[in-house]
Amino acid sequence: MANKIIDLTGDEIENALQLVHTSIAADQSPAPNSTNLVTSGTLHTYIGAAIQGSLNNGPKITSATFADTTLVDSNEGLENNISNDKLATTGAIRDFVLDQPRATISHIFWAGGNNESPVTTNLNNNATINVTLSGPSLNRKAAINIVANMDAQYLILGSYSNAVQPGIGGGSDLPAFAFRYFNASNLDVLINETDYNNINLSIIRFA
Repeated sequence: MANKIIDLTGDEIENALQLVHTSIAADQSPAPNSTNLVTSGTLHTYIGAAIQGSLNNGPKITSATFADTTLVDSNEGLENNISNDKLATTGAIRDFVLDQPRATISHIFWAGGNNESPVTTNLNNNATINVTLSGPSLNRKAAINIVANMDAQYLILGSYSNAVQPGIGGGSDLPAFAFRYFNASNLDVLINETDYNNINLSIIRFA
């Protein structure tokens, strides 16, 4: 390393060292327009307090710190402010998540037994479901009526068998598989069928 010549007097060098090494000459916290140095420990404490928002005076990082064009709140909505240059409040994030389509599921099961009742699980009340049994005890059939209870997309999946048809073994209930999609409005009839057996259907609503 090349030698350097410091063109300062001894008093000037002493004063400069005093500014660095003495707490009296150094500022104990950052101050506007000050030309003094700040000790590293003081600076560390000050910055940490600013980040934590615990300073009585000086900058604090809060929502007010950011310009209106940078911060997106729940009144503005995330869907209208898609950008990599903005920050969202927790309220805006919560509202956006709650507005997204969510799936709820209900279920119908009936094994077609003589004394069995249909089992309907509809904890989320995602559709109006009615299953009615009729016919003699040895050949009971079920009528199914499923109605949308709001504007939403519905998917009905599962299996069932209905009227006895010629087939294997001289005639038996042949299974059918359901895959039905509906872009439904409130009170639209999704299924209205009679003479069902061995029902195993799931109703999925996206809303």
